[in-house]
Amino acid sequence: MKIRYTLIMLVCMFSSTFTSADTHSIVGPSIVGTWALEVSSPLGVQHPTLRVTGDKDTYHGVLTGERGKVVIEEIQVEENTFSFPLKVKTPRGKLKLHYSGQIDADLMQGKIKTPRGTMPFTGKFVSQHRMADEAA
Repeated sequence: MKIRYTLIMLVCMFSSTFTSADTHSIVGPSIVGTWALEVSSPLGVQHPTLRVTGDKDTYHGVLTGERGKVVIEEIQVEENTFSFPLKVKTPRGKLKLHYSGQIDADLMQGKIKTPRGTMPFTGKFVSQHRMADEAA
């Protein structure tokens, strides 16, 4: 009887560990890939591309728009939400932005905080890139 109880306890412990790991691995990679964004700004609608790489613990990326590419050092991801700071060079100097949003399957939505207010954005998942692409 004692062996059966011990075995049941071990199975419960391992199944909860696997469930937690599986949930994180399913949620984590959902942001990894290339996203086509649509930003509603005071200058009109813009269409930058967000490329995210990483694993379940560390994410980073590149945002490519009209003014070129900006490297994103670290993207915070928790379940289906994400956020990251961004410094963009402009003719008037560096501009500090903060992106935050949610992911629902292959769709993304959120807001960008700027020194002059917030701007909404949406995104659509475009592709999953291979590990070899990350070196490029």
